Amino acid sequence: MPILMNHTFLSSASFITTGSPLSLMGNYNPLSKLVISLTAGSATTDTIVFRGKGGIGNYSVLAATNLATNTSASQATDTVDQMWSIPIAGLRSVICDLTAISGSVTAQGMVII
Repeated sequence: MPILMNHTFLSSASFITTGSPLSLMGNYNPLSKLVISLTAGSATTDTIVFRGKGGIGNYSVLAATNLATNTSASQATDTVDQMWSIPIAGLRSVICDLTAISGSVTAQGMVII
């Protein structure tokens, strides 16, 4: 699968933050997906909420699929490394909202076809 873009949402984040937004303003294939890799680092507790927005308005919670368990959720709460997939059709921006943390965590994404 070709990688269209790489992005770092959170880099060893150790405090509550919304992280860096990923802009999806390009012409992407409607089947393109965002794969988010979470690296627990020293985290003993963390909660990352996946949020996105279309053209205008506020960010809304997104459903993501855990690639290891094939389950859907709007947030990741485990302290082990994880990978999540989000379809990006209709989205203009995505953030990883770190709402709880003890330790540090990194969230990186790549847009793939």
